[in-house]
Formats: sequence, structure tokens, C-alpha cells
Amino acid sequence: MVTVGPRLEAESRRLQTAGKALDAYMLDSAGVFGVGLLLQKSHRIAEEEAAERGWGVGAELAPGQLSGWSIAEQLLVGQLLDVAAIGVSVTESGILIPQKSASLMVGIGPEYESSEVRSPCEYCDVSDTCRFRH
Repeated sequence: MVTVGPRLEAESRRLQTAGKALDAYMLDSAGVFGVGLLLQKSHRIAEEEAAERGWGVGAELAPGQLSGWSIAEQLLVGQLLDVAAIGVSVTESGILIPQKSASLMVGIGPEYESSEVRSPCEYCDVSDTCRFRH
């Protein structure tokens, strides 16, 4: 689980309310970028931990990311981890608060062949047409 914390969202809302929509948008976008950097760092941590053991890694996976795995199952992830310790909570519908937060799971073990965390897109039903493909 990663988060940039609640202050960025609060400031973005304040800017929006003050009529500074562009500033609010830019700050919000910086938060999204920050979460992406934190996810990349999480990939590196998983890769390094696996390499130390001579293992490989699987793809990044998270609730709501693939068809058939509901975002509502984020609740289960929140229950398994101490998300409150990093200031995150999960709504009943599975939305992370603050919204500039994300969860991911990466399998590591001797059965994985890759040394780099792979995209979940290779497992998705709509990967050929998805605008979010990475």
C-alpha cells in the first residue's frame, strides 16, 4: 500500500474552492504522479527481495485492476494490512482514502521466471483496446 497522504488532496480542494482550478488540477496531477513513483519503488523492493533469494517476481496486481476482481475487495486488503498506520482507510465500496493511494500485490518465489515486475495488462481481457495499458 502506498499513499502521498491527505495534505495534497486537502490543498487541491482548497485551491478549487478558491477558484484556482488550474492550480488544483496541477497539484492533483502531481499527486497521481507521486503515487506512480511510489508504485515503481514498490516494484524495485519486490525485485530486490526476490533477487536476494534467487527467486523471480510476478506481475503487479490489485483489486479492481482486472475484470473479475472487484474494487470492493480492497476492503480485504485493508483488513490484511495495517493501512491505518500509514493514514489510509478503505470505504465500504473499496475506495482508498486519501484517494492518492494505491495497493498492489506482487508474487515472489522460485517458480517465477521474471526478474522484473510485469504489467497486469498481459492478464486482462481488454488489454488490446484499453487506454490505460502500460
